[in-house]
Amino acid sequence: MTGKIFKQMERSGAAIGVGRYDEARLLYTSPFFKGNGDDSEEWRTIHLGIDLFAVPGTALFSPMDGIVHTLANNSEELDYGPLVILAHTTSEGLEFHTLYGHLTLQTLNGLKVGQQIARGQEFARIGDVRENGGWAPHVHFQIIWIYWTCMRIFLAWRRLRSELFGPRFPLIRILC
Repeated sequence: MTGKIFKQMERSGAAIGVGRYDEARLLYTSPFFKGNGDDSEEWRTIHLGIDLFAVPGTALFSPMDGIVHTLANNSEELDYGPLVILAHTTSEGLEFHTLYGHLTLQTLNGLKVGQQIARGQEFARIGDVRENGGWAPHVHFQIIWIYWTCMRIFLAWRRLRSELFGPRFPLIRILC
């Protein structure tokens, strides 16, 4: 998959490849994408973020001032791998989070929960397939306006639940 994506990017003259929000991803066939602890037969195949494909080690910069909220290494095959969640507050007081998945392990070592991150500051790098959950090198970017500390943040959801779940991610629709 990695070779196919990067060959298409090269043919197109693109430095960055884009995977869209709210699209069905039929490649989600691992048991990791089977339901969510219930008896449903439907798999989680609807992508809940934007994927930006780039060479491993590509630097990521914060879109606005934020605070490191979560650092984790979700190392299960086809999970996020190393991820960072930043908390942000707009000038109008709206609080939301941005999630960055499939990063380098070094990213996690360079940050601390509660650390201030300035707008435009480099804070992460895209991981390679050996450390990013087994995916072609990219960052999974997701905007979350409601964050429950007990909730598992999924990178995909079931089609039947997308109408319920989608409103939790309204800002992403503006970007797409």
